[in-house]
Amino acid sequence: MPKKSKSIKKRHKISFPAFRLFPVYDYLGIDLLRLMSLADDMGFVADWMQGHKHLPRKEYALKIDNMRASFQHRLWMAFLFELFAILENMEGLPEFSEFERALTEEGRDALNSFRRERKVDVNGYSMLEKIRNRTFHYDRGKFQGALNTLKKLYGEDIKDGFVSFPQSETGQKENFLAQSSP
Repeated sequence: MPKKSKSIKKRHKISFPAFRLFPVYDYLGIDLLRLMSLADDMGFVADWMQGHKHLPRKEYALKIDNMRASFQHRLWMAFLFELFAILENMEGLPEFSEFERALTEEGRDALNSFRRERKVDVNGYSMLEKIRNRTFHYDRGKFQGALNTLKKLYGEDIKDGFVSFPQSETGQKENFLAQSSP
């Protein structure tokens, strides 16, 4: 008897003719689309983060969970960097002042909140840029620096291309993250 083939579920088709709402020459409109896309992505990652609140008990599962959480947080910080970059683009447009005046009180409060966060700590903003670049760019120099750090931490104790992690007195492998953090 032949196996039944699984049918592929049809996706719901969403029709959003953005080009009718925001012509290609309307930079403010394009920036609003960018913010909408960013908000969608941030919402997806926020839901993803909320879905993984429990900590696994098994050592290997905990390591995987830590890697996933690290990626989610780096991604979130990268989104914040992009939000501030879009905001800077928007503020540089001549029509932005008219747009700002048209905002509701809640919208102005949100905009001012982002401005305060952006201004509070210049180092914080550059920190977001570093996180964003490390999240989305796999630069040779950054990897070279990381390898140099590993070499300083572990010397030449690398076998078959892998770091030989030192073991504690109980025979457990040392926590690499605890050792490599400043």
